Amino acid sequence: MLSLQAVYHYNIFSAFTLHEEATFEALSAKCGLNEIDLRRLLRYAMSNHIFQERDGKVVHTAATKVLATNEKMRDIVGIMTEEMFPGATRVGWVAHPTVDGHG
Repeated sequence: MLSLQAVYHYNIFSAFTLHEEATFEALSAKCGLNEIDLRRLLRYAMSNHIFQERDGKVVHTAATKVLATNEKMRDIVGIMTEEMFPGATRVGWVAHPTVDGHG
């Protein structure tokens, strides 16, 4: 979920066209991320079939093509990663307030 959240948050799937290969350097400039951090995020995402690296360049996969072309799917991913996921990580503390030592 973390890699999908980063790809959504920084709009990486829209930073280059579906049939284009992009360098990490170019994506870094378009997305406003440090190139080293972008490489780390994308390589982690690639382990979940979100983007692919080919000859040192980033290319779209079926998953990112859907995100780049389907507004409803982007909205679903946005709600899941930007709104639901952060809250879901806190459910344990809410359900059991003494877990973190408070209460």
